[in-house]
Amino acid sequence: MIAKVLMFLLALMPFTGYVHAGFWDYFFANEALPEPKRIKVLIVHDKPGVVLEVKGKYALYDPNITRKSKYKHISSRFLGKRKFIQAVSDGIRWGEEFPGIFQLLIVPEEESTKTVVDGVSYKGSLYVYNIAETGSISIVNELLLDDYLDSVLSNHYQEGLSEEAAAAIAIAARTNALYYAENPKSPFWSVDATEVGYVGNSIVRTTNPIVEAVLATKQMVMSKNNDAQNVPTSFPAAFALLPGQSKSDAKLALISLKEVENLAQKGDHAAEILKRAFPGTSIQLTD
Repeated sequence: MIAKVLMFLLALMPFTGYVHAGFWDYFFANEALPEPKRIKVLIVHDKPGVVLEVKGKYALYDPNITRKSKYKHISSRFLGKRKFIQAVSDGIRWGEEFPGIFQLLIVPEEESTKTVVDGVSYKGSLYVYNIAETGSISIVNELLLDDYLDSVLSNHYQEGLSEEAAAAIAIAARTNALYYAENPKSPFWSVDATEVGYVGNSIVRTTNPIVEAVLATKQMVMSKNNDAQNVPTSFPAAFALLPGQSKSDAKLALISLKEVENLAQKGDHAAEILKRAFPGTSIQLTD
């Protein structure tokens, strides 16, 4: 039902003003929105250690992926902590030692809790891994897909985008991110922060048109599957190749970003722009 309503609206209306008009509240008041998708981003790779700070209440778990049961709860902490975290011979040390723990999961338990790695702020949870072969650590940030998009897109698009162009870019970027979240490069992480331009939450400004577009198009993705009843079939959509990305890794748009903006200026809305850029796809909600 949600997807059918959405497809009807996309065919008739632009994205402009959705947030301020309470679009989602009005149309989906009686239907629960799907659970937001998450993505895992490699933010620290093979380092001797980093300064890791948590500001606020948080919980610690052992997320050993070889264990079939749920993650083992280690403890909950009510006060913040700022210490150097590193690998040791029998586990992980973060001010205190965690013997026998080679994978440590840090989960914020309040909205206000912040995590900071070497001065960079991140939303979501952190996985810390002891890399036994090198005696170093790697850290993976797991966060909501849209929080990830806010960071990546803010890093690439500063100002000057019209609302419909920004909406088209946001939907394409979410499609791309969903594809890698569902087809991770590693059992431990989906994308590498250095390759995709993810820089945490430090630079995100809510007044940036691209951040507003991410919110306005919440959970909308393109799909190769045109049947609105089915689960969206994501794909690696891109208007331009990321550093290190080859054409074989992405489905490139048939129009340039300049053409996207020109179409928006002429009055085309985001759904029409995306049909030109990625023919044979439809817009659906992530489940």
